[in-house]
Amino acid sequence: SDLVKTTTYVVDIEAFFQHVDVRMAYFAALPTSTTVEVRRLAHPDFLVEIEAIAVIDYRGPSPVT
Repeated sequence: SDLVKTTTYVVDIEAFFQHVDVRMAYFAALPTSTTVEVRRLAHPDFLVEIEAIAVIDYRGPSPVT
């Protein structure tokens, strides 16, 4: 997998831990991860926010900057 790190923000850490097996089912190799319980997210209906960082092996020409 190209995913190397995730940061997960949850409003209910106990509910998150009850479903951690779902996360494991999607990743062959688990990336480094941090989970943080927060009071609320950007919208009152949101329960989870995931920030993910991936690295891909790109061997083409350097992009123009």
